[in-house]
Amino acid sequence: MQSTVRFRPPFSYSIFLLILLILIIAGILLKLFLPKREKKKKIVLNKDLYSVKQDYIKLIDLLEMDYKNNRTTTKEAYARLSKIIRSFIEEVTGLNVKSISLSEVKRYNLPYLEDLMREYYVPEFACNDEGNIEKSLSKTREVIKIWR
Repeated sequence: MQSTVRFRPPFSYSIFLLILLILIIAGILLKLFLPKREKKKKIVLNKDLYSVKQDYIKLIDLLEMDYKNNRTTTKEAYARLSKIIRSFIEEVTGLNVKSISLSEVKRYNLPYLEDLMREYYVPEFACNDEGNIEKSLSKTREVIKIWR
């Protein structure tokens, strides 16, 4: 029995399209499996470092005045002081350190912040007022002054 159906010749692909498809797939696979490189952020400060330092020292001075005039507790003062130093470091380095833990600070290699966080931690989270806020204010002020 003979059939009247004729088979068509195989579909041929353009070599250009085949090479393009291979390159696209290779690019996707490389993007997925190669380790991602961390891009260094370029920090563009609107103000010079001296001005930034002066702004944050003023914030510490205001905090000290509030504490001396009994407008804030020791615990609140430590929380504000922690926020001040973290904001300062974020502004001058571009690193988001506002919500990281002490162990994460070690990875950023910021020894000043690590020392200050250790000092603030207990008084900031204690039930009663502990700590020497005057000493911490002074130490934080000095860290800001010597920051490069």
